[in-house]
Amino acid sequence: MLALYRGGRATGGQDLTLSHSAVGQALQFIYEHLSEQLTLTMIAEAVAISPAHLIRLFQLQLHTTPMAYVWEQRITLGIKLLEQTGLSVGMIAEQCGFQSRFHFSRRIRQAIGYTPLEVRHRSWQLDPAAQEK
Repeated sequence: MLALYRGGRATGGQDLTLSHSAVGQALQFIYEHLSEQLTLTMIAEAVAISPAHLIRLFQLQLHTTPMAYVWEQRITLGIKLLEQTGLSVGMIAEQCGFQSRFHFSRRIRQAIGYTPLEVRHRSWQLDPAAQEK
């Protein structure tokens, strides 16, 4: 599955102690604008460094690129919303910054091997209380 960073902690429990404040600022900007059409240039401009330098900092500290991080966060949020809400796939796609529900479905399937509806149904099977919602 994805090696994702959630809430300031890596999935392995590792603290994301960022040695360069630009990365922390970039992460904050990404979280605040996740539903928007983000570009590398927009993120770099928000933290006042060049796109190339931002890529280097992300690779050094997070072992990924800024845009790969954005897509991982969108996918993570999408999966969470599929599992925890009754929102339509189209509404979730929009809230997560995908251009269409088809793009969202393709990215989810590529990342975890299941369609959005399969993700939702699997979460219901694992949580009987969710079926009552």
